[in-house]
Amino acid sequence: MGAVKSINVEFARQADGVTAVAARFGVSPATIYREINAGKLRAVRARGRTLITREEQDRWLNALPAVR
Repeated sequence: MGAVKSINVEFARQADGVTAVAARFGVSPATIYREINAGKLRAVRARGRTLITREEQDRWLNALPAVR
């Protein structure tokens, strides 16, 4: 059981839930879900939670259009 808990803790450090991602970027959770549904932001499901890796969050941010 300890090994499983360690894996979950390690993964939790590498991914965030929708609410945390929304807070990080200053948008609503609905915006994050829209981006996921549009295929612009990749997410995974783990035990009923929608998680987005930090790597994917950074990729999504860098893919957004620049402001002139």
